[in-house]
Formats: sequence, structure tokens, C-alpha cells
Amino acid sequence: MKKYKVVFLFSGQGSQYRNMGKSLFMDHAVFRSSMEESDLIFQKYLNRSLVHELYGKDDSDFDELLITHPAIVAIEIAMIEVMKSYNIFPDYVFGQSLGEFAAGVASGIWSASTAIKAAMEQAKSLTRSNLEGGMLTVINAETHHQLKIYEQYNLYLAIDNFKGSYTVSGTTSNLDQYQKILKEEEIIHKRIPVTVPFHSPLLKEGLHDFSYYMQQGIDLVRPKTHYLSGVTSDLLKEIDAEYYSQVVSSYSSHCKTIDFLEQLGPCFYIDLGPSGTSATFTKYSILKTSESSIQPILSPFGNELKQLEKVKSLISNHSSYVI
Repeated sequence: MKKYKVVFLFSGQGSQYRNMGKSLFMDHAVFRSSMEESDLIFQKYLNRSLVHELYGKDDSDFDELLITHPAIVAIEIAMIEVMKSYNIFPDYVFGQSLGEFAAGVASGIWSASTAIKAAMEQAKSLTRSNLEGGMLTVINAETHHQLKIYEQYNLYLAIDNFKGSYTVSGTTSNLDQYQKILKEEEIIHKRIPVTVPFHSPLLKEGLHDFSYYMQQGIDLVRPKTHYLSGVTSDLLKEIDAEYYSQVVSSYSSHCKTIDFLEQLGPCFYIDLGPSGTSATFTKYSILKTSESSIQPILSPFGNELKQLEKVKSLISNHSSYVI
């Protein structure tokens, strides 16, 4: 029998959408309870309802940073609680960007309420700064990557997703110019639904207030579960007050972090993010000969309950997995 290491994956800004997790909110008591607890924090500190913002509106646009930032964290924390209800616990956690807030909860660095409040404060800090910009993901453009063509448009390499796929960040006008070239060359790409240039030096000026907030006695303890940093692609033993500014402003490599995990042996990757993005990036980051398994749960297309059953089945199948 093999020991498959359980890895919880968490995604960040850009993975959000209206009604994310709605079927679980309607039909899964543990998920709903966690979301209702987060909603109380929303109402207290933002004077708005998380539940209403997610499930009570008909418009599809969902890019208001003040809401989407803590909403993603709340969704992922609810998924952690769902996993706990099935006695599924991680050997490793890996969050990309904002996903590190929930990864911190899963590894015991800070509490769920502290993480959500911090996400709110970070969103407030960025909103007050009036930063303008966005992000764009490019698929299958190895030459562009090698030659750093995006730099000709004053854009920054934000994330290496997997071989041939990367995400750039910068001002809206510069992204528009680069997107025009990508269209002319018929290179597959997608604009990410964010309104600030995450993972670029441009973001740092917008994090001053948040940095001050984090220095005011926020209790961060040593990880109790192996914590893989999206900033360093290595195990993190200590967390300081500046770390949660770095996770959204620094370059990150999803593929390099997955390479680290694959060197440890077969893994069971469970994507607890809203859209299955981390599962997709992981799928294309591992070798075809890898014995690892990858399972998303949440998706814009629904079927969350069915996906949860798959996770439970894989966990309970002791012929391929040993807890």
C-alpha cells in the first residue's frame, strides 16, 4: 500500500464568481454554518451581507474587491470545515496568493475569523489606494515567456502556472496593448476578473495600511501542518507580520511548488478553491507518469455534492490510499 499525502489547495483572486458554493450552502449543513458565521463578521465590519452578495443578486459581475477578497477566504474556510466533517485532514497545505489566507487557517497559523478580518482589511487598504490595473493569463505561449515579451508592454510576470502558461500583471492600458498582440497572434489568453495589479510592484503602495494593521498584535503562530509557501515554493516554518502582504504582491510559481510536492511521493490534491483553478494548474504541472490524484470540488458548473462523494470515495479506498 502507498502512502498518498493529502494536499489542500487554495486559490486566490480571480477564482471568484457569483453563486460560488450555492448548492453546498443550500444542501450541506456544515458549509452553510461556516458561511453564516462568516456572514456575521461581514455584517459587523462591512455592514453588508456575504450571503446576500453571493446568493441574493442576479447580476453576474462579481469583481468588487471589498467583497470578493474576503468572500473567497470565507468560501475556502467553509470547505476546510466540510473536510473536517469527513475526517479529512491535510498533510500539506498550499495556497496561491489570497489562497494563503485560508491555507493559514488549515495549518493553524491563525483563526478563521482573524483570517477573514485580515482579508477585509487588505481589501480596504487596496481600495483606498485607488490602484488601477489587472491581470491576464496566457496559455501555450512558450516563446513569449522565454523572450519576456510582456516586458515590452511594462507588464510584470505574476505567476508561473504550468509549462507554457503564465499570468502577467500591470496597468489596464498596458494589458490592453499586450492583449491586442495576443489576439493578433491567436494565442489563447484570458483576462482575470480583478481590478488591481496583484503580484506586481505596483501593489505595494496600496498595502501600507494593511501592513500597519498586521503589525498591531495579530497573533500568528507556527504552522501545525506542513505549510508550503507560494512565495518561496518551500516549507514555511515561521510567519511574520509582512508575510500576508507578500503573498499578494510577490511573484509566485505554482508549478515549482507542485514540483516540490511531487518529489515527496504520490499526493492526493484536493482543490478547496471556488473554481477548480488550482486543480487544473496542478494537472498540467505534474508528469504524466505521476501516481498522484487531483480532485476539484467547487465549480461554476455546480455538481459540488457529486464531487464531494468522489473525494470521500478516494479517501476510503484503502487499496490506493492509506490515511
